[in-house]
Amino acid sequence: MLNYTWSMDYSVQNSVLDDHHKNLLKLFNDAYDLIISKAPVENTIKLISELKVYSIFHFSEEEKLMRAANYPYYEEHVKEHKKFIEDITKFKDDISEQTSDLNEEIFLFLSDWLIHHIQKTDRKYIDFL
Repeated sequence: MLNYTWSMDYSVQNSVLDDHHKNLLKLFNDAYDLIISKAPVENTIKLISELKVYSIFHFSEEEKLMRAANYPYYEEHVKEHKKFIEDITKFKDDISEQTSDLNEEIFLFLSDWLIHHIQKTDRKYIDFL
């Protein structure tokens, strides 16, 4: 079983945003657990909805801080946030029955987001915030 554990590798040196990222890690882990356990479709849809709602909240807070700091890559960063919400919405809409292909696609998407966005894109704003 794969389980993401918080480490300083995910830290953006802002306690509020780090707490948000910890919550996102938990939701990613919960999504993975549901996928692996072949939970009922309703459970997966509910969790993806929670992930979407929390992500929108987190992105809004993160974007406020970036705007206040005049972060030079703000627009590019916001585009990634919008793309994530579009993608997670599409996954939720596409889940009508459990299929291993879709489950694998969701898992790979979440893993890629976690590794690339939080560890790379988000960490770029550390010096600005």
